[in-house]
Amino acid sequence: MKYHRYEIGTLINQEYWREQNAYWVNHAYGCYFFVARAGYGKSAILKHLAVKMSREEKDRRIIIFDVSNEWENSINKPNYNAQNPDAVDDLLVLKNITLKISDLTSSKDWSYLGFEGVNGKWLAHIAVNGFKYYNDSPEAFLNIISEMPVKATEGSGANKRDLLAEWNSKYPKIPLTKPLHEQVSRSAVNNFALIQDYFYNPLEPNGMNVVEDWFKLIKENKVILINLNLKANAGQAVWAGAVVGDIMGKIENYLSRIKPIIILEEGDYLVGNPMIFNRGFYKSSDKIITYATKHRKDGVCIYLVGQSIEGFNPDIIKQANGLVIGALDEKDDSRYGKIAETLQYDLLNNKREFYLIDRMQKKRMKFVPVICCCNAETQGAEWLMKDN
Repeated sequence: MKYHRYEIGTLINQEYWREQNAYWVNHAYGCYFFVARAGYGKSAILKHLAVKMSREEKDRRIIIFDVSNEWENSINKPNYNAQNPDAVDDLLVLKNITLKISDLTSSKDWSYLGFEGVNGKWLAHIAVNGFKYYNDSPEAFLNIISEMPVKATEGSGANKRDLLAEWNSKYPKIPLTKPLHEQVSRSAVNNFALIQDYFYNPLEPNGMNVVEDWFKLIKENKVILINLNLKANAGQAVWAGAVVGDIMGKIENYLSRIKPIIILEEGDYLVGNPMIFNRGFYKSSDKIITYATKHRKDGVCIYLVGQSIEGFNPDIIKQANGLVIGALDEKDDSRYGKIAETLQYDLLNNKREFYLIDRMQKKRMKFVPVICCCNAETQGAEWLMKDN
């Protein structure tokens, strides 16, 4: 597969190079990190690249998972104050994408949502074999697991009831041979009730959406932007990880046919360091690492945006083929953090230095992006297109 290069800035100390401009090379495959403090311009550079790649990477599809819902206004229409405004020509924006209960077909799927051991095993069993009883209705599913007997019989004499027999008669597709432990049952019911409204409900969609055929949708659209609308709470972070992992799982067998460029805004949430808020246990984390380690030959490129190298799962950092590093807020003791400490940040003159490492071409360079300007109100980097 042919690789393309894209101008992203001006080199510092360009006497060491034949060219004055800094270029990013999008290779046939690989895992790439764009890391810097908030508002420094890392996402601005990647938005510039995404627009250019949407035109040049003819045989590929671009999938953007946007945790903070910031990409739509940047790439869906020309930037408001750009000298050479540009935007993606054909962009499909998906919002409020969620899961159906029937998507969770294994105990591992349920474990990502916090249902461990027997809980995960039984919920997966009901989701797969008991579909006719709940038909993807979260309310019906909750009613079923609430009815699961925690003892074999109840009452005595003429009033004695065989609870297991009643269950097996009502739900013959999901029979029980012995009652569940009361604590296990209560835990499953209470925890499911907390996430019940996150699931797609075919009877009351409430603005939530599901996609039946992800491969077909991606094949028919050059660029797909998926707004995850992640709020700053652990429950929604886990759910976003489950949604991203589910999508990646459903297209895994088709990667060689779509050769995706996958961009993960705030990727340190989706494939995070497991020592930080258990981020590493999300389904998205497992899938992203699998893509990076096992699907290189399928032409998969992964771009991860974050505010700290150490915020990412160490297993994905090992797969880094290239990095663009800017100044960091928090102290980062990694070798990349040491590089960040050498970068100059001159807010008054809007000078933001970045360091580029391309392991595929064995190049390293320091540059200043020419596609960012400082927003006087927010002090953040705005996206300014520069025509090549």
